[in-house]
Amino acid sequence: MLRLSWIVLAVALVAGPALAGSADLAGARAFVQALYAQEMKDANWDRHLTSVFDASLAAAIKTDEAITEREGGDDGEGLDYDPFCQCQDQGGLNWRIVSLVETGPATAKAAMSITWPGPPGPAQTPTLLLVKTGAGWRVHDVATKDTPSLLAQLQKANRRRGGK
Repeated sequence: MLRLSWIVLAVALVAGPALAGSADLAGARAFVQALYAQEMKDANWDRHLTSVFDASLAAAIKTDEAITEREGGDDGEGLDYDPFCQCQDQGGLNWRIVSLVETGPATAKAAMSITWPGPPGPAQTPTLLLVKTGAGWRVHDVATKDTPSLLAQLQKANRRRGGK
């Protein structure tokens, strides 16, 4: 019995720090669920950049918006769609979290499936790369098969268009 107690203690000492440092997947799931619930009501996430995106993606989006305004409209290089549904109009969309996995001590990846009512079509499948900040979970990047990194795409387009 004493030997079993030592084994349990040893496992707790080894696993404890790993478990304590692991990402809060329940919190990440709640963030994604709240994000898409809000998306269904009001897709104006751009008014709430810092409560949705981490600092790097929020800065890239702000720069993109400033360049677009300076140039008098969308030039096709920046963010001209809703990254959460990969669409222009999210009306009636259905969403589900296909998988949510920890990718680091304070990071996670949420694979999404987005469909619309009506004739069947291919689902949009954005992957949200999440990071836990001091203010809670935020979207660090959005990846799709066509755009592996929204952040990298925006940073490149912003540089080419004369932004930061």
